[in-house]
Amino acid sequence: MTQFLARLFFSIQIEDYSGPEQFDEQFRLILAENRTMAIQLGQTLGHQLQEQFVNADGKLVSWNFIEHVEVFSLDENRSNSLIFSQHHEIENPVPFLLFQKERAQQTGDASWNQ
Repeated sequence: MTQFLARLFFSIQIEDYSGPEQFDEQFRLILAENRTMAIQLGQTLGHQLQEQFVNADGKLVSWNFIEHVEVFSLDENRSNSLIFSQHHEIENPVPFLLFQKERAQQTGDASWNQ
């Protein structure tokens, strides 16, 4: 088995929220036999991490998996460990999302559905 680092990308929606759109970028360790399997496992994990909950203000919060963006091979053996997460608040998300999509397509990993 080989260790891979998968970058996952989430959209965050908050009920009645009118501020900048929010996104979360996570880096996860994936244990897989090959890169193709790592991509599939990254997508499965992203879907499993989607959630909805009510925040402290009583508003519904939805975390929606957009897609994995990149997969890199590593040597570690700790599957699904969170390595890095970055929260994005963006006034105009279109250029940001287009950049993320282009970046994913350049790596050949993209199956972007947004």
